Amino acid sequence: GKRTDGLGNWGRWGSDDEAGAANLLTPDSIRLAAGLVRTGKVYPLGMPVQKSGVPVHPIRTPAQHFMSMDGGDYAAGVRLNGSYAAADDYLFTACHGGTHVDALAHSWYDDHLYNGHPANRVRSYGATRCGIENCPFLVGRGVLLDVAALHGLPHLPRQHVIGPGDLEAAAARAGVAVGRGDIVLIRT
Repeated sequence: GKRTDGLGNWGRWGSDDEAGAANLLTPDSIRLAAGLVRTGKVYPLGMPVQKSGVPVHPIRTPAQHFMSMDGGDYAAGVRLNGSYAAADDYLFTACHGGTHVDALAHSWYDDHLYNGHPANRVRSYGATRCGIENCPFLVGRGVLLDVAALHGLPHLPRQHVIGPGDLEAAAARAGVAVGRGDIVLIRT
């Protein structure tokens, strides 16, 4: 269960670790990141939950939103307690459709999850190793590496493979250095 290609962080935080590089997000790195705030401008990274206009793999159904109770129900005569009324709805979506953070159990290498945990620990009822609960927060200095702009494109072609050279060149182009505990956002 040990990677032999020299890549990754397997074993870096002990053989039982299930958080990976999230271990670098410490109170000190968060304090440092908070000290860098100058304008308070927020850059939202989420995407709206909708049926179209969001990237969804062809094997997945786009998000489905259903109202189980709405204003039309009350207009047709539904009454709850006294003058109380409420709308209610359901959202059905693939966990890997739209904006999300992958757990380390999402993919594996040679039948092993991150850090050598057995891949068979990911079952139909969920992941018993390397689940997203092991990454309770992502707070730190954000670094944008705009790989699409590096290549003079509005977005990368589907077949483009981003390699270390792309990331290094995008960082140099932006005049930034990625540091310990930084959270890298790669614009494709």
